[in-house]
Amino acid sequence: MRLKLNNRARVRRVAYAATVTQAPGSGDVTLLMTLTGALTFNIVDPFCQDGDRLELVAAAGAAERVVTIGGANSVAATFTIPANGGAAIKFVCNAGKYYPSFSPDVA
Repeated sequence: MRLKLNNRARVRRVAYAATVTQAPGSGDVTLLMTLTGALTFNIVDPFCQDGDRLELVAAAGAAERVVTIGGANSVAATFTIPANGGAAIKFVCNAGKYYPSFSPDVA
């Protein structure tokens, strides 16, 4: 028997584009993406509240991929995802900005 997942975070698959802009909204959001090139990931969420969480889970494929974080409501950062690997970039909102952390720690 499968448990009901009523409190599960919202999960969305996002199509790759060189620049992706997201407004995650309140609560916990997980975005899944397969990268086929470098990515500029912008966060625009002027109503984020302290503790809102966003997670970008990205797969890199045969070549390493550079992910640049930006947008009006994010702290700027750049991460490199190794070839044939993947990573989770987790963000937490604090005082109107999403702060990133990267796992595995290979920034």
